[in-house]
Amino acid sequence: MKVAIPLDGDKISLHFGRCSKFALFEIESNKIISKEIVDVPHHKEGSFPQFLKDKGADVVIASGIGRKALDFFSQLSIRVISGVEGEVDKVIEKFLKGELKGG
Repeated sequence: MKVAIPLDGDKISLHFGRCSKFALFEIESNKIISKEIVDVPHHKEGSFPQFLKDKGADVVIASGIGRKALDFFSQLSIRVISGVEGEVDKVIEKFLKGELKGG
């Protein structure tokens, strides 16, 4: 499984469409196998969801995210957990423990 999180420094970006980087976590057997930080492509409607699909993302954890982006992710069969804030490493640990709550 691959989990993508939009970044603002070491925290989740409060606005999905305005982030400049994503953290991509490869997870196997409920453990982090790798973490990659990638720059985002030029932002246009639908570009971030397709970019993350091409990177193999199965799940996106975000704070604020618009309806259009949610629709694109749904069409691409990518699960979105929104309304999440905090430091990325702590958020991914909560996700692995099954303790992450969206807003």
